[in-house]
Amino acid sequence: MHRKVSGILVSLFAAFLFSGNADAEVVKGRVRAVAGEAEAFTLKTDAETPLFLQWNSKTAWKNFDKKGAIRINDPLLVDLGSKHENHVAVTVERVKATIPEGIGSITVAELDQLLQAAKGTLPVIADARPTEYFEAGHIKGAVSVPFGRLEKRIFTILPPDKMQPIIFYDEGAGWGEAPKAATIARKAGHKNIRILAGGLTAWSEAGRFPAASSGFIRKAKPAVIDLSSFYVATKGHIEGAANISLDQLKEKQESFPLEKHLPLVLYGENDSDVLQGGEIIRKWGYSNISILYGGTREWQANAEVLESGPPIEVISTASASHGGVLLANDFKQALHSPKMVEIVDVRSAAEQKSSGFTKAKKIPLATLAKRIKELDRDKIQVIFAADGERAEMAYNLLKAKNFRANYFSGKVEFEQDGKYKLH
Repeated sequence: MHRKVSGILVSLFAAFLFSGNADAEVVKGRVRAVAGEAEAFTLKTDAETPLFLQWNSKTAWKNFDKKGAIRINDPLLVDLGSKHENHVAVTVERVKATIPEGIGSITVAELDQLLQAAKGTLPVIADARPTEYFEAGHIKGAVSVPFGRLEKRIFTILPPDKMQPIIFYDEGAGWGEAPKAATIARKAGHKNIRILAGGLTAWSEAGRFPAASSGFIRKAKPAVIDLSSFYVATKGHIEGAANISLDQLKEKQESFPLEKHLPLVLYGENDSDVLQGGEIIRKWGYSNISILYGGTREWQANAEVLESGPPIEVISTASASHGGVLLANDFKQALHSPKMVEIVDVRSAAEQKSSGFTKAKKIPLATLAKRIKELDRDKIQVIFAADGERAEMAYNLLKAKNFRANYFSGKVEFEQDGKYKLH
């Protein structure tokens, strides 16, 4: 898991006076959602609402294999130029991590070999990010060594043996906690320090699943899925966890949230089954999966209580809800309120041509920023798209422009006779 949604958002910054242009604005953040066909993405910055951005043929790309190859959670530095009100990026740069001179690095594969070959004292895997990010997802077996507290409490946080190996890591893509923590540790006399190249990002990209902490489940209330059998889940489960057994998982894909960036925490009877389930869900496109290793045993070991009785079967996404989200019943009501509501269809032009609501304002997401003046500010805008993520992207744009906007988080399925179904 990376720095993401549901109360665990990264604190980032906006910088000015970039590239010698006093009118330029540069923002740093993580990608929340991408719509490639619309050449658009949203960037989570220090602002409450993610920033809606687009690219075009003039946009310059740095540290990318090809233009537009943006991935969810990518750390980006985006130059908006002097005309940033048009939302088109002048330059999009993927932030790369740097390792201080004199401190070695270690790859994920080399770390695996080191742990397998270790005899006696194991190396310390030190997560240098803030505690809340550690709780949301960390390398299994790592300890939380927040950079922000390290300098003041270094002698109580790091091991007393100055020769014991320490592997620092952070998100791994330019945030800088691990290099700073490693530098402090070296100044304190520790001799065997390395930094995990690529950090948690590289570790996750190697096919691993981060470990979630019980504290994260309790505080942030992410969507929790119990992959145990119904019989086992009935005997004891985490409050609010949806019980979908591993053998039923593939049949339940349609019941998963449409927003694939939402945090999902998995647990079950044994970790091997949970890892198998995680692989299935990841192939569906979900990018924010973590595992409560040890399941209910780990939960109880942290003084948490289990519920008994029949578990729920519906995945809760309450932690991702906010004032802009409309559920199916609310969306139906909006469709029948033309005097107060303007329905905004931001699907692609091809999708709009084949189906749609007769009275909807049809503005594809790709052109929304340019055509925003076509919307009626005297009405409430209700947005829908091919999926909830793209609708949310349009919502972010309208919110930034001070529209009274909402969006339907589900999917609209149009039928040939003009009728529709909401999912």
